[in-house]
Amino acid sequence: MWVMDKLFKTQIEYLQIGFDLELYQPHEYLSIFWYLEHLFNLRASQIRSIVEYNHNIKGALAIAARGGGKNKKKGGKKKGPRSANNSKVQDTLYLQEVNAQSHLVRGIVRYFVILVKFKKMDLEPYFPFGSNAKRYYNRFSAFYKARAPGLMMYDRWVDALHQFKMVKVANVSTGANTELIAARTTLEKLINTTPTIERTPEQTAELKSLMKVAVGNSVQLQMMSKLHTYRNPDKNIKTTFADHLSYCVVALN
Repeated sequence: MWVMDKLFKTQIEYLQIGFDLELYQPHEYLSIFWYLEHLFNLRASQIRSIVEYNHNIKGALAIAARGGGKNKKKGGKKKGPRSANNSKVQDTLYLQEVNAQSHLVRGIVRYFVILVKFKKMDLEPYFPFGSNAKRYYNRFSAFYKARAPGLMMYDRWVDALHQFKMVKVANVSTGANTELIAARTTLEKLINTTPTIERTPEQTAELKSLMKVAVGNSVQLQMMSKLHTYRNPDKNIKTTFADHLSYCVVALN
């Protein structure tokens, strides 16, 4: 399980470094963040499995230390193992940080979907010497070498585009705002709570940068929805990576 978590982390960083190096064209942003959403979901699920596994191991060790749970208090009931299904597994700081980024990515994906529906983003540009499928595999083909989770094929992206076109703007706008607020709330908790393990200045700066992106996109999304600027044909999309190298703030100017 630990190895899979590191694999997902490496795959996420592989895609994020493309933003740092300015490799992606604006029309690719949705597909990149869409794939990042998939990887963050897998990683968060993997970390939860690790937390539950550690919780069960600690419970088993505690029972063994008490003599296998055979000791019994007078007039009381025999103590048995605490089941992960019956006891709440506390989220670790590590999982909270991954969840915060997962919420942020999902919010950005849904924000982009709104812009796509109002034709503020061109997702399928014409390549004179290639195709959209070839560009897709150029971006994600490195994942094919990993046996798990494996590469999401181009057909999955085509199906996602179809679903984006079918969803209602009001629903996706609500979803985007909910995810961005969840990201901000989780990041505030992480920044303001004293960690059990000392956090480095670099780690604190990273959390604050993520917070700026969450707040910036949330504000822009609310302004856009309130003023209906996405319906204005004179407004154009502007993405900036000033607050974070791997996460953009999107606005209409």
